[in-house]
Amino acid sequence: MSVSLADFFISKSTYRNKKILTAISVSIFYLLKITKSC
Repeated sequence: MSVSLADFFISKSTYRNKKILTAISVSIFYLLKITKSC
């Protein structure tokens, strides 16, 4: 049970990290787009 619980927390944290990385990459993409258009 403890192992599955740890796996659950690890998968949750990696999922959150993926969302954060996606948001960062999207914001960087839009920043580059804005700077290019100026």
